Amino acid sequence: TQPNQAMAVSFTALFGKAEAAAFQVSPLGGWLGWLTRSTLSGVLDLWVAKLPLEGEVSEGIIPGARQLTATSGRDICFSYRFTRDDQGIVFLRETKHGSELYHLYYLDLGGLDGNLQDPVAEGRDLLAAYPQLTCAVGFVGGLQLWLPASSPRTAIISTGRGSLLWSLGALDLDTGALTTLEQNPAGTWVGIAWLVLALVAHLVTAAVARALAFLTLGFVNDRSFPIARPSPGCALQYFVDSRSGQVTGCAQASVGLGGLSLRFCRKIIGGGGGGGSCRQSQLRGRWEPVGPVIPFGDLNMQLVGSGGASGTMRLDVLGPFPGSEDVAIHTCGPASGDTTAYVAYRGCRGGSFDSFEVLAQDPKADLDGFLTNPSTGEVEAVAVDAHAGHKLVGLGPRGAKFVREVERARRAVAASWASTSAAAASGASSGAGLE
Repeated sequence: TQPNQAMAVSFTALFGKAEAAAFQVSPLGGWLGWLTRSTLSGVLDLWVAKLPLEGEVSEGIIPGARQLTATSGRDICFSYRFTRDDQGIVFLRETKHGSELYHLYYLDLGGLDGNLQDPVAEGRDLLAAYPQLTCAVGFVGGLQLWLPASSPRTAIISTGRGSLLWSLGALDLDTGALTTLEQNPAGTWVGIAWLVLALVAHLVTAAVARALAFLTLGFVNDRSFPIARPSPGCALQYFVDSRSGQVTGCAQASVGLGGLSLRFCRKIIGGGGGGGSCRQSQLRGRWEPVGPVIPFGDLNMQLVGSGGASGTMRLDVLGPFPGSEDVAIHTCGPASGDTTAYVAYRGCRGGSFDSFEVLAQDPKADLDGFLTNPSTGEVEAVAVDAHAGHKLVGLGPRGAKFVREVERARRAVAASWASTSAAAASGASSGAGLE
């Protein structure tokens, strides 16, 4: 088109669904997976190919591609992942379209030999014994599905009767057995009674503490004479270490004298010991607040999410778990200003901290992604979706090196694309001349 000349874009090109998406390489490097739109049903199905590929990719055709699912009516999944041992794929799918009840399904890959079964409509429902349960996809926070390296045949998922307040469970990928790791107190009548009593205790003791502070002109306050009971809370989002499967923290909705708020909590394992499996150790633990409480009116939508499981709340233990008193969270509020920030709180004890440090923040845009080292689990870079374009910010020397390598790869791809485009334009001009 000429300069300042309008270019027509079809509605199909502008709003149409992707023909292929969500490419992934399995943890052991044995498989390539992706979603492809079926020419028959018009929905996305799961496909895989053994790695290394049997030949070169030509005209969008991946050699050795095999179709795993053949569904109809709607796309096969909300999200999918390879298991840690490369033996299968798990994916999240509504049990009924529009029900907002998500179950975890399993597809067997037949081992690394690749003896794949014929395409199936859905796969094996791992939560078939719990028809009223939903998992992993909530109204607040991110996707709550973890496949710990320490237990490759286990998936850790949030579970609940609704999509707001969660319990946490370990799901056996072979048997479908679900073991509770953390219980949502609002999920039982006993838990609800406990929450009511805790709220009454908080309101009474907090009111007394404020009255004493007023009468003594602040000489007696809650820090010097702590009598106010903490406000009760229920988990909206859990945080789990992807290597060990240990629950490291949660984000809670809390109701108290100050109204409705969000607070981050770290998991304190009783006795400070690190022995036992992830299932055994949860029962000995307790929650301890980290960082300032955030009133719900001040919450940033980047953290909460504008759609199902699209939030970017995050809590990382800096150092060995359990035992470390340093925690980093993706938060908003006094420590971050107008945009979200990745903040380290050091010396966390008893709900307070010695100091804090802003590890990453952009003054004009929120942080919208984190890149972690697959071996250590440490955050090495953060992504910022700024107005000038998407960019990566490295954390520390290793993160800076990673960002440099990514930028080098981007330049190489851009140069290759420019060369291909120029060659195509030259060929088109030559063809026009011949006519």
